Amino acid sequence: MIAAVVALVAVSASPAAAYPGSDLTNKGLAVYKQGSGSSPTQLTVNQYIWNDVVFKNAATGQVYSVTKLWLVVQSDGNLVLYKHPSGGSTQVCWAVNQYQANAPSPKLIYTSTGRAQLWWDNVLKWQSGAYGGSSIDISGSTGQLYIGYQPISPACY
Repeated sequence: MIAAVVALVAVSASPAAAYPGSDLTNKGLAVYKQGSGSSPTQLTVNQYIWNDVVFKNAATGQVYSVTKLWLVVQSDGNLVLYKHPSGGSTQVCWAVNQYQANAPSPKLIYTSTGRAQLWWDNVLKWQSGAYGGSSIDISGSTGQLYIGYQPISPACY
């Protein structure tokens, strides 16, 4: 048996980005540091990265639960980590809580100095600390959002 404790953050995440569908663009498993030679190095509005947390029976290996997770730059400018557990409903796990109707050209970039930055046009709305590593991604075992080697969200599964 696996016991999990999940801390959720109350945010104003819009339901429009509630589950990745045809209105969102899958950009893969990570956002990479600028200058690394890998892509993508940014997410723009309605683009997302994703991962799955898979729970298996240790003895049989049978999968009994899968939680889908995705990080999206929403059209309101907010950067939000969502989860959708098997048989459950979509929930917010983490967000930067920077949003407004019709935010101007929101995008997330991962700078060459190791900071994740959320921009609206030429205005910096949020940034992380500078951490070692080469990507922004979601852990497939804990559901945490990582910037480089640093988890910046609580476990989310």
